[in-house]
Amino acid sequence: MQVKSLEESSARYARNSLKAYLEGRKNLNWVASIIGTGATARQMLSALSGYGNPERYKELSDWFDSHH
Repeated sequence: MQVKSLEESSARYARNSLKAYLEGRKNLNWVASIIGTGATARQMLSALSGYGNPERYKELSDWFDSHH
């Protein structure tokens, strides 16, 4: 069994959390509490620009912009 590093596991959790929000399964407050406002989270969001609901992507992108 291969053990993932904490960094890899955290990145996967953050990415899956972003996907859950973009798919409409979670709300903005929930995803914001998971991913925070760091540059890495912003890069993950940018990588998912074509994923899920475009309106939710814009809402989260605007949230990032207002917290920097």
